[in-house]
Amino acid sequence: MGQTGRVEKGHGSSKNSLTETVIFRYTQLLSPKLTLRNYNAQVSEALVNVNKR
Repeated sequence: MGQTGRVEKGHGSSKNSLTETVIFRYTQLLSPKLTLRNYNAQVSEALVNVNKR
């Protein structure tokens, strides 16, 4: 959000926020611990685990 309270567009911030929300929900519901530390690797690991189910 900018200083005026409007959501900034074109910076990918909403996409990043959505990804972080999905990873958080995944870790809370399906896997208490992701094994990889790198953020991009965690996203890949989560997607692989979801596709296995």
